[in-house]
Amino acid sequence: MDGSGVSVFQRRCFRVELLHSCRVKDRVFAYIGLGRTQKGDYLTSEDLELLETLADYIGIALENALLYKSLEQKAAEYHNLKDFSENIIESINVGVLVESVEGRVVGWNHALENLTGHRRSETLASKPAM
Repeated sequence: MDGSGVSVFQRRCFRVELLHSCRVKDRVFAYIGLGRTQKGDYLTSEDLELLETLADYIGIALENALLYKSLEQKAAEYHNLKDFSENIIESINVGVLVESVEGRVVGWNHALENLTGHRRSETLASKPAM
């Protein structure tokens, strides 16, 4: 690898003459490698300005994709933990009632059905009688 992050092999195979990094907050997400035009001319200053603008947007898009992937993984982990917790609550022999901040019943396990004789479907979203 040379100092730009692209191997000499890649530079030779693709004839990269200009390499521009796609960055967000000093973090490099990718490199854009460019050569000459089809006619063999060098890129113009307008081409280079466009490259710089596009590189910034590409960096942001790549960062957003990584953040979204991370968020999806966290959501899956949360879902798995929620399922695990619910399975534990359902499997114990102690009645459990879960109440929301607003005072609504949002959870009612099987053991509580057996203890009270009330079905879960009857009690969910109701306010518990005190």
